[in-house]
Amino acid sequence: MSRAGRSQIRTQPLYGDDLLASLKGEGGGLTTRTLLTLVTGGLRVRLMRSIVTMISVVLAIAFLAYMGLFNHVQVNMANAITELENVSTLSPAKVALAVGEFNQGDLIGSMSVEDKRDLALALDLDDISTFEHEMAGLDGTISQMEGTHAIVVASQQELEQKPGVTEAELEDARAKTAASRHKIDGAKSRRALHANRIDLGRWLAGNAAADPKLADALNAHLVRVQSELLATWRTPSHFTPQDMGHAEHLLGLAKSEGQTSDAAATLKTVLAQERQKRAVADMRLLMRRAGVSVEATLAGNPMDTWLIVMALMTCTVGIANAMLMSVTERFREIGTMKCLGAQDALVVKLFLLESAFQGIVGAGLGTVVGLLIALISAALQFAGYGLTNFPVQQMWQVMGWSMLSGVVLAILGAVPSALMAARMNPVDALRIEE
Repeated sequence: MSRAGRSQIRTQPLYGDDLLASLKGEGGGLTTRTLLTLVTGGLRVRLMRSIVTMISVVLAIAFLAYMGLFNHVQVNMANAITELENVSTLSPAKVALAVGEFNQGDLIGSMSVEDKRDLALALDLDDISTFEHEMAGLDGTISQMEGTHAIVVASQQELEQKPGVTEAELEDARAKTAASRHKIDGAKSRRALHANRIDLGRWLAGNAAADPKLADALNAHLVRVQSELLATWRTPSHFTPQDMGHAEHLLGLAKSEGQTSDAAATLKTVLAQERQKRAVADMRLLMRRAGVSVEATLAGNPMDTWLIVMALMTCTVGIANAMLMSVTERFREIGTMKCLGAQDALVVKLFLLESAFQGIVGAGLGTVVGLLIALISAALQFAGYGLTNFPVQQMWQVMGWSMLSGVVLAILGAVPSALMAARMNPVDALRIEE
């Protein structure tokens, strides 16, 4: 028979006399398909044992992939913290100069009423809930102040009519009356400002009719808001998250208007640096809560390496134990195969193929499980920073090494059992009661 014809026959499963001849090593040995049939058949017969073995591989490789990916997350965060901390900040003098130049640009004055109205909406000037709540309280406060003021005035008048009162006592009474009057005037002035602010907010929200006075009030409020933001720029740590959003919108408007471009660029840099500082503080806090030291992470933690080594050793021992039990349960089967003429190499090959199949499936599942656990852990422990610093570039490398480790460990764990099975005496194997 030609070599091509013989090769074609070997791709088909063997049965009967052909199978016996192949077991004895005649005619070129078992075909690949026949070997796979024997292996998968053995796995199906010992399904529970195979599942337990694969679970041990899944857990070990999941831990390996998780540790590799999560360590990369910590290292990436530590590197990001170091890089952000090393960024040089602008000098206060340069920031003050930019604030002055921006203020001289008269951005608000050059805008139309509609543009001012759009800016006011972006700055949340239509939100008047706080002012309405304070207005209700101010009315009651002013009523109490006026009642107290009436008592103070009556006390002063009574003191002025009382004989023998010293000039110092009269001056003290007059000072109390003036202070009480001043408090009332301040509260009324604040109520008037709140009333104007409420009218402006209702107009901006479209719940009030247009009024020429409201345009002037809008301009005044916008100028005041811009002045407050510019003042805060000198100490950017005082910015609230809402103020930072308003400041960025103001800078974007200045850029679109083509005014104070250099100053706006400087102020934008200040905001970016302040966000970086807050990101560094947040990441350090999250890492501290997770019990992770930035300095120790950058220096390398040998404990993580030992944990991975112990996990791999445990996986190997578990696979070896499972395969040893599999051999013990198959003594009579092995004896029968060897009595039919199976060579030692064939027995070893069958067990290694069976273990390799379990390693491939278990390593694949374990890698996916480890990836999911690493993603969830990064999100839970480090919030959004864990996801933004997730090692996307190193992920495939870690998963590839995890897969390879699972397959290699599965094969290595099966070597002792396969050698023991191959060296068994067929007569001794057949005597064993299963």
